[in-house]
Amino acid sequence: MEAPSKEFEELMSNEFKRKAIDVLVELGEQCYQTAVRKGWWEQGDQRSEVELIALMHSELSEALEEYRNQSKFVTGGRFHAWISRVTENGKPEGLLSEYADVLIRIFDAVSHRGEMTQFASVLLAKMAYNETRPHRHGGKVC
Repeated sequence: MEAPSKEFEELMSNEFKRKAIDVLVELGEQCYQTAVRKGWWEQGDQRSEVELIALMHSELSEALEEYRNQSKFVTGGRFHAWISRVTENGKPEGLLSEYADVLIRIFDAVSHRGEMTQFASVLLAKMAYNETRPHRHGGKVC
């Protein structure tokens, strides 16, 4: 295991962790409440973990399709689909928008289960652990 960088250690202060957890919990609650208001969760509704994962996966599939559709517009080595565009009705589109949808699905699912604080803590713990891993841990290519 490698030691975390000094910059990472400073970033992960207890104060930062508390703030990050608070922000993530609030974002999760907002994603969940929007889903409730828009009818995606009915009273007492319990979706299976398989269904929730499939919804998350579908957003990643949309991101892949966005990349495939936009990669033909690569110019000068720069991929322009990162830059979100907005439709006439105000809907954000593009690769970043699809990535945002993945997070919205994750935050909605986790908040519905009442586990957003734990999720935020696990996210920070996982980031800290990843900081200790060796370069490409195990010689992995991708």
